Amino acid sequence: MNKLKEKLLKLFYYHPVMAKTMLDSFTLNVHLVNLVLPLVVVILFYDYINFTILYIWFISMELIVILRILQLNKIKNILDKKQKIINSELNKYLFILLINGLIIGSFVVLSVIYAPIEHIYFVLILLMGIISGAVTTLSPIFIFYFIFILGITVPSVTALFFSHNNFLIILAVVIIMYVTVVGSNAYRQFSLLLSSIKLQEKYQILNESLEQQIDLALKENTKKEKLLQQQSRLAQMGEMINMIAHQWRQPLSAISSSILSIQTKKTSPKYNLELKDDMNKFITFMDKKHTNINGYVQTLSTTIDDFRNFFKPDRSKEKVNLTLPIKRALNIVEGSMHSKNIFIQTEFLNDDEISMYQNEMMQVLLNILKNAEDNFIEESSIKKNIKIKTYQEDEMWIITIFDNGGGIPEDILQNIFDPYFSTKDEKNGTGLGLYMSKIIVEEHNGGKLNVYNIDDGVTFKIILSKDKEA
Repeated sequence: MNKLKEKLLKLFYYHPVMAKTMLDSFTLNVHLVNLVLPLVVVILFYDYINFTILYIWFISMELIVILRILQLNKIKNILDKKQKIINSELNKYLFILLINGLIIGSFVVLSVIYAPIEHIYFVLILLMGIISGAVTTLSPIFIFYFIFILGITVPSVTALFFSHNNFLIILAVVIIMYVTVVGSNAYRQFSLLLSSIKLQEKYQILNESLEQQIDLALKENTKKEKLLQQQSRLAQMGEMINMIAHQWRQPLSAISSSILSIQTKKTSPKYNLELKDDMNKFITFMDKKHTNINGYVQTLSTTIDDFRNFFKPDRSKEKVNLTLPIKRALNIVEGSMHSKNIFIQTEFLNDDEISMYQNEMMQVLLNILKNAEDNFIEESSIKKNIKIKTYQEDEMWIITIFDNGGGIPEDILQNIFDPYFSTKDEKNGTGLGLYMSKIIVEEHNGGKLNVYNIDDGVTFKIILSKDKEA
């Protein structure tokens, strides 16, 4: 029972795509044939059927064909309306088709009653042509085809069976078989179209769902990326504080020395502050020390500003000199590196302005430099060298950082940018530094970050485009 109900619902299933497919099949030629054909029939049967009856039939056919054309145009104009409105107009067209089919069938009845046998053959051949043609125009909505053919065949076959002519009765059976075969073909076309529509709707729903999932995944990925970046920065905080301590040690020591020197000079009998010459010498000495102390304070301030700005998220790209994030990174690490006998050499062959996230690029450089420092400690290299170089190659601006710490084993070289991959022990490494460096350079700044072993060490190569947006 449920299966029968599903099949009936399927037959009465109207869809805008079905309606549009049906409308597209009704070309101007089809409408002209439908209008002219009744006139041809009238001319052929003028001598056999009563003129009044024939005239009434002709007018009825022309009116119903015109009504069909008008209703099709109305449906065409409301395809973008609500489905309920479309269904209502399609049901009207279905009723018109039934009337049209009955009028055609009624002519078969008239021809059986009044026309000679050879004219009946002509009508039946014409009837089969109409049944075949309806497959093309009406099969997109099968119930339309079914009702139209039902209206034609019921009166036609009934008239043939009651004609008391054995040959016409055989023709009635042939017409029933023909309608069955052609009808099954029409139903198959309808089923294929319906399956195609439902499959398309399914794909559309899946596509919309997939787009939503992708958007959600991208948002989640961006959120995780920001958390990883923050985690990476926080993991560096302790290391950077240690670097700053080394960086501050020399200026603080110099400030302390200058203050002590001032105190010593003040109490020293070398200067008699009551004498003008000694007073001027002492003031000159004080000015020199004041200048020195001010320079040391500026160094301390610059270092702490670099440290503070490092933890500020970049809101937008800015055009800065290629060497600026390098110098800012070196301001933080140089003191620590020097205390560990690590020599840093710079070769700046290009200092063009590049569009970048400066603080993020500074993070990348600090990650690479800190890894080099850790590697030197682990390897206990006698001569520890780091060389930073900038240059231009075609339309690319390049930063290379080389250290002679022995390089990276080839079997792990391809994994060093993977998240949570670290060659350090669990206490000293998070495995996020180089992973975030790769993300920052390639996804945020539209560049490339490569690594390769060379000679007795390893080189990290940052490739940037001058005006490339992320």
